[in-house]
Amino acid sequence: MLIRFRNIHDYWFKGLLSNQKACYVRNNHGRGQQHCMCLSCIGRTNELIRPFSEASWAKFIECVEKWKSLDGLEKEVAMNFSPECQDNIGFHVKCYRRFTDKCRIAQAVTRIEKGRPRLPVPHVVEDECNDSIDKETEPPAKRSLRSATGSHSISGGKRRSVHVLPPMCLICRSVKRMNDRKTGKRIEEKLTSCETGESLLKAAEVRQDEELLVQIRGQDLVSIEVKYHKSCYRNYTRCLEKPYEKKDEADSDVMYTPSFKILCTNVIEKRIFDGGEVLRMTALKNLFVKIISDTEHYDASTYRNTAFKKRLVKKYGDRLQFIRPHFHECELVLAQTKSRSQVLNITPESESEDEIEQCMQESTASSSSEVRDIFHAAMQLHDVIQSADFVSEWPPKAEDVTLQRCQEVVPVKLFNFLAWCTGASTDFCPENYVKVSDDAQNKLLSIGQDLIYLSSKGRKTTPKHVALGMAVRHLTGSSSILGLLNGLGHCTSHSQILQHDTALAIQQLQGNGIPPGFQEGVFTTLVWDNNDFGEETLTGKGTTHNTNGIILQRMQDEVSSETQGSSTSNAMVNIAKSKQRTLTLPPSDIIEYHGKPRHGPAPPGYDCFNCCV
Repeated sequence: MLIRFRNIHDYWFKGLLSNQKACYVRNNHGRGQQHCMCLSCIGRTNELIRPFSEASWAKFIECVEKWKSLDGLEKEVAMNFSPECQDNIGFHVKCYRRFTDKCRIAQAVTRIEKGRPRLPVPHVVEDECNDSIDKETEPPAKRSLRSATGSHSISGGKRRSVHVLPPMCLICRSVKRMNDRKTGKRIEEKLTSCETGESLLKAAEVRQDEELLVQIRGQDLVSIEVKYHKSCYRNYTRCLEKPYEKKDEADSDVMYTPSFKILCTNVIEKRIFDGGEVLRMTALKNLFVKIISDTEHYDASTYRNTAFKKRLVKKYGDRLQFIRPHFHECELVLAQTKSRSQVLNITPESESEDEIEQCMQESTASSSSEVRDIFHAAMQLHDVIQSADFVSEWPPKAEDVTLQRCQEVVPVKLFNFLAWCTGASTDFCPENYVKVSDDAQNKLLSIGQDLIYLSSKGRKTTPKHVALGMAVRHLTGSSSILGLLNGLGHCTSHSQILQHDTALAIQQLQGNGIPPGFQEGVFTTLVWDNNDFGEETLTGKGTTHNTNGIILQRMQDEVSSETQGSSTSNAMVNIAKSKQRTLTLPPSDIIEYHGKPRHGPAPPGYDCFNCCV
């Protein structure tokens, strides 16, 4: 069925739709009457009508014959089709694909074989042709449950409590994109969860943002899961930052006013204006700093040259001129009456060879005198280090490697010199140790012991070198680490550490078994127990099994002479130093024990002797 409109160039074709019986598609080409079969359209279509080719026409005729024996809307299209109008009709690509879809045809065949008729589509009249979308394939709407009442639904169908805000930026309420620093692509900026919220609440109150305050005032922002973009939060809370207060130039001019007046009177006016001298900017600024130190007793070494120059320009204006002979040289300050040529003639670059040689000799003499002073100071410190003689018992014990013992080893002059060199102290104290922090004191004592160990070529073992070597050996057991530390001069060698350990064992064997400080013949309480660490190993080996004990003795005010003699006999005896690195345990005979029947105490009134007789 053809319908004509007032515009003779508008031709429309009657086809079947999924939601209406007739669809008219406009021919935009104006090349005569063309028709298109629109099988399911729910939106406007601007697709052009294409003419049939031989292959597409043959395919279309084949599908028409198949749809005639099937059901559905495609059957109605096939029954109303007339092959005589081939030259006057065309097709939409989507409609053609839908009509010739093999899967749809196979589904229709299966549906007829199983006796399941196709559900009818309600008739809905529309004025425009729509895009083809199969409504029959849409899943049915999910049934809403009563448990979902009173909850917010967000993307993904997840349920959220009414007391929790949706996962969106609370400030901009939109999706924000940013440039990725690595790839340069536009990516979506991630949301950040609120941790405290104090700044956000203060910023909202300052801005009087009632729309935001309604949601967060009186609420715990962490529990309601407030989220925002970092950039939005930074811009929103910027109002809380302390505003930048530009310093008034008049305030900088007030600083060091008495010293500045002295400089102007004695240097600028007398030497530059009256005497015609030319001074460098750095020298003039150093004079100003020295005047401040002498008159006002302030350290103005951080006073900038730019501020000083601006102050001179503000006071004298054009009367002073500043000339830089070369870009890498300091500025020259001189009176306005001098010309640039006169300045260049008196600059250090134009001095005579004799003057230059004289300056070189003076600088060399001054530098050599400084080096000579350093040499004499080093020789004095060398004598101090060589005279540091301390008697060290062998083998060293725990009381020989304490911090107090380290202070006794390092001389006072060496310690103070290191403190002054490193800036740990600026106090002059020739007789006692200067006061430094605990952290600095430990480091200075360590450096001082390294100097003593280096000066003696390892013959004087300081507490640091003994303790560090023994601690590293017990913690790691690695001779390589000990070799590295010994090569850098931080501890004794691995061989000396083994000698020290062996000497301690020999000292224990030579004693009577009573620990130092305890007395023989006094009532003693002993408490011993095993302390096993169950480390998880693959084979069960390598676990730690210790036996710890406690010895208790009551202290007595008056001790008998016998007790005193016994107490002195159990003290550790010093042994001669040797190069023994191993120890052979003395043989010990184990007494054999043979088991016997167990016997308990006899009951009361039972004479065991008479019974046996």
